[in-house]
Amino acid sequence: LCNRAVLLGNGKLIMDSGVRPAITKYFSDDQMQKASTSFEVDENKSSQIVKLAIRNESGEINGIIQNNQKFFLEIDYVIKQWITGSYLCLDLFDDSGQRILWSCDVCDVNNLTIERKSGFHKTTIAFPNNLFSAGKYFFTLAIYNPKTNHISDVKENCISIAIEDHQSLLSILGINSNAVINVPLSWDEINN
Repeated sequence: LCNRAVLLGNGKLIMDSGVRPAITKYFSDDQMQKASTSFEVDENKSSQIVKLAIRNESGEINGIIQNNQKFFLEIDYVIKQWITGSYLCLDLFDDSGQRILWSCDVCDVNNLTIERKSGFHKTTIAFPNNLFSAGKYFFTLAIYNPKTNHISDVKENCISIAIEDHQSLLSILGINSNAVINVPLSWDEINN
């Protein structure tokens, strides 16, 4: 086919090289743009997510993470009026649209009665290394109240991450398990 590629950005030459390096650069730049996003404050919302960023172990915004590295999702949100019983939650979807993870910032039903103060808030979710298989994942975040079925804010598929395989046990053994989440479990041998 072709042995040369030209990559343009905003009308300027970014790269004139072989095909593979240009494709890699194109997709890595595209992924970097999706690793952080901000939203305009909507005065009509009682609570709102205003900024999201994926950070690597060094604290840099980065949407391409090796599976042997942990990463962090940083969430900035603003509260004008907190509705008791609400919580901040996230869904994580793979590139086929399958939900693979749901989590929220309350650990039990007693925490649903906590009142949050008006103002700006920041929370960080840590994702341990070797949790996800290689692939592309999309985050949806919301501020939700199950008692009133009220969604104060939702940001659907607003930020994404590409997990790259880096010497996982499965790849070393040449196994394609089709598992999305790899959870290290404790295996205790019992001798009879």
